[in-house]
Amino acid sequence: GDEGWTNYQITVDVWGYDWFYPVQILVRVQNGGFLAMQTNIHKTEWILYRDGNEISIGQSDTGITEVSDGNRYDGFYRLKVEARDDIFTAYIDGVKVIQVQDTTFGWGRVGLAFTTPYDSTWFDNFNINQLP
Repeated sequence: GDEGWTNYQITVDVWGYDWFYPVQILVRVQNGGFLAMQTNIHKTEWILYRDGNEISIGQSDTGITEVSDGNRYDGFYRLKVEARDDIFTAYIDGVKVIQVQDTTFGWGRVGLAFTTPYDSTWFDNFNINQLP
């Protein structure tokens, strides 16, 4: 992606076996850090990574199980993130789960990440669209 990106929407279909470990969509990625939407079975949050430090700047008790009728196993979910100026919004299967405001990074690349010692996680249909 372009290091100068500012306002964009990211959508991606994600499959996880049990969703215990988090999946992340990274926004405004720069050499000094980035902002990440992170979700798992119990919660969704925005995390600021800067200079080797990690700070939660907003958290919701809505995770995968809350939007999927309690089914956390073997599921595909559509994740969406909107980065517009200093407002960052996260959605799971079209349900808005959390919105935060942060001015730390005004532009930057995007990315995907997951942390799991043994389960598979798959990404599909990754799209980035510029927002007006």
